[in-house]
Amino acid sequence: MLENGSNRVAKQLKNALEHLPSGVFKKDVAKKAHVTPSALSQYANSTNKMGIEVAKPIVDFIGNMKLNYSVARQNFNILSFKDDGKVKDDLFAATIDQQQQEKERIEIQAAAFASAIKPDRQKTSKDWENINRMNKEFPEEISSELTMWFSWCVYNHEDPMELIKKVNEKIGG
Repeated sequence: MLENGSNRVAKQLKNALEHLPSGVFKKDVAKKAHVTPSALSQYANSTNKMGIEVAKPIVDFIGNMKLNYSVARQNFNILSFKDDGKVKDDLFAATIDQQQQEKERIEIQAAAFASAIKPDRQKTSKDWENINRMNKEFPEEISSELTMWFSWCVYNHEDPMELIKKVNEKIGG
């Protein structure tokens, strides 16, 4: 289940502030964002919503990829990470969960595609159900893929934002 946008950003900010690079302190982050340390804490505790004008300098300064992505998700309406309390927060669990999502999506996709090729006037309620299920499941599966890939990058000490930049440069996006 995907979290409310501002709660997700607050969660990622709190995590990023707990794992700042060596020699960087919360007061440094607050100063860079032109806010007080108290305001920074309010953002991290979801007491106050952080706007893009505050988030951008924080993301740029501390370079935390999950915070960066969550801020982008909130402000540009892109898919979020999957957050499932039933699954451990580690690479192996993310990979297994992603593989299960992929298997289910393939089955859902096959049924949806078979239904979608029928003329609208010949589609049954089951056909429409298959199509609507695909519309719901596919973005969730992409979210699961993103979660696994970001976890993989962290595990292998890669900066996913740099990899995204390279792909965007290659494909012109």
